[in-house]
Amino acid sequence: WYQRRVHGKQWYQRRVHGKQWYQRRVHGKQWYQRRVHGETSPSGNLHGMPLSFQTRLTDPRAYPDMKWMLDYPQLPFENLIYIGLRALDEGEKRFIIEHEIPAFTMFNVDHLGIGRVMEMTMELVGDNPIHLSFDIDGCDPFFAPSTGTPYGGGLTLREALFISEYCASTSRLTSMDLVEVNPRVQNTKAKETLDFAKSIIAAAMGETIL
Repeated sequence: WYQRRVHGKQWYQRRVHGKQWYQRRVHGKQWYQRRVHGETSPSGNLHGMPLSFQTRLTDPRAYPDMKWMLDYPQLPFENLIYIGLRALDEGEKRFIIEHEIPAFTMFNVDHLGIGRVMEMTMELVGDNPIHLSFDIDGCDPFFAPSTGTPYGGGLTLREALFISEYCASTSRLTSMDLVEVNPRVQNTKAKETLDFAKSIIAAAMGETIL
C-alpha cells in the first residue's frame, strides 16, 4: 500500500485495518486506471479529466461543453479505489494523499499478487455496488500496444482479466467502462489490443474459464 510509504506505518495500521473506516469511507466505487487524471494535467487535455469533473475538483461551469455534468450527482472522493497505478506526477500524488484515496500501485501488485490486492479491495468496498472503470493503458504495452499513452511495467493479460473476473464473481458489479483503446496507434497491433479489450469486458460480464 502506498500509504505506508507516504504517511508512515502508523497511518497504515490505523486507517486500513479498522473495519469502521472501511464502511464509513468507501461506498462501492472502484476505479481502475494507470494515471489519476485529476486537475493536474499539464497538457489540459479534457479527455483525461473525467474524474476531475465528476468530483468537482474542476468546476464544469468553467467549460461550456461540460456544464451538462452539473445535472448529475457529485462523486465523493471516498468512493474511489485505484489499482495498478504507476508513473504518477507530483500533482497526482498530492491528489491521492490529500483526499486519502486508497491506492494499490504496481509495487503492491508485484509484492502482494493481484489476488490479494483484489481481496483487500473488496474488504474496502464491503457490500456496496461496484463500477469498474478500466483504462487499457494500465496494462503493459506488450499486451495492449494500441493506446495513446503506452508505458512499460503495467498489468499483464492475466492480471487485467483477473480484476474483471473477480469483480464479476462478487455479483455486485453493476457497470463498467473501458477507455483509451486507439487502433490508430500501433495499427499493426490494433486487433491484438481490441481482442484484449473485448476479453476484459467479457470477463466483467461473467465469462469464465470453466
